[in-house]
Amino acid sequence: MKKRKLILILLLVSYLSIPCFSQEQERSWEELRDQYEFPSWYTEARFGI
Repeated sequence: MKKRKLILILLLVSYLSIPCFSQEQERSWEELRDQYEFPSWYTEARFGI
């Protein structure tokens, strides 16, 4: 009984730790450029003398 319980606990812990080790893909410059939006104050700004 103890052995079965130990195996079950180890399986549960290993199953829960899987997301910790998964790596997210880094976003490329193209993806960042396509999703970037200029702030409204920047697009509405008027520069001049």
